Amino acid sequence: MYYIPAWTVILLLSGVFALGNLLTYTIGVSQDHFRPVFPYISDTGAYPIENGFFVLVFAITSLFALLTIYIRFKDVHIHTEGVCFKVCNYIFLVIGIMAIFFLLSVAAFEFDDSSLSNRLHFASAILTIFLNYVYSFGQAFIGLLLPPIRVWWKWLVFAIQLSITIFGIILFFYYFAASFFEANIFYLSVGRNVSSLGTNETLLALYYEGLAIDYSRAVVQWMIFVEVIVFFLTLIPDFHRIRVNLQITRPYDQGGVNTIDNEMKKV
Repeated sequence: MYYIPAWTVILLLSGVFALGNLLTYTIGVSQDHFRPVFPYISDTGAYPIENGFFVLVFAITSLFALLTIYIRFKDVHIHTEGVCFKVCNYIFLVIGIMAIFFLLSVAAFEFDDSSLSNRLHFASAILTIFLNYVYSFGQAFIGLLLPPIRVWWKWLVFAIQLSITIFGIILFFYYFAASFFEANIFYLSVGRNVSSLGTNETLLALYYEGLAIDYSRAVVQWMIFVEVIVFFLTLIPDFHRIRVNLQITRPYDQGGVNTIDNEMKKV
């Protein structure tokens, strides 16, 4: 029977998510589809042909994320006792799956000229980030229940995960709140037609203030993107002790259960 180290799933998740978004960014910049300095992540999937890669990257990332969340769920389920811990484990499994669903929705509803599509895209992104931090916060504490290699290492990982999550929550609230700043709303309404403001210093000052806020929101979005990857990488110390195999069972008339792997050995 062949076993796959569980930590390779996390590496694949992180690699696909990071390199995939870098690919869509590179294609978009080469086609002059958006500003090259800190565009929104959504912008990298708003135009052909990069939008096809954008959906593909998010789909593959979601698959590896689902595998990671399930492996984590099974590991915690095996190594914890008590109804309370097991119920919490199931709750965080559901939260993780919901986050993956909304991550797919981010790619499904492209950021384009359709106001409905934009609203669904924005709502999906907000819910993905929010549920991700709820899941991360819970997993930081659940990790303390797992058998560690060294106690000090377990607490170090916990401190890193909790710090990442708290800092990310602060960034999330800023990103969400900045969307409603007057200057940012004004900037988005004007867009690239800054020449339409003429020489009105008040409006120009408001426009450039909104531009600065817009850049800051884009920077925060990329910081959250990096934080998500780093958090999953912190799960590697727990995952490196886990081996995963795919086992398919088939019932027999005698009432026993055998595996296809064993059946193949008999041939």
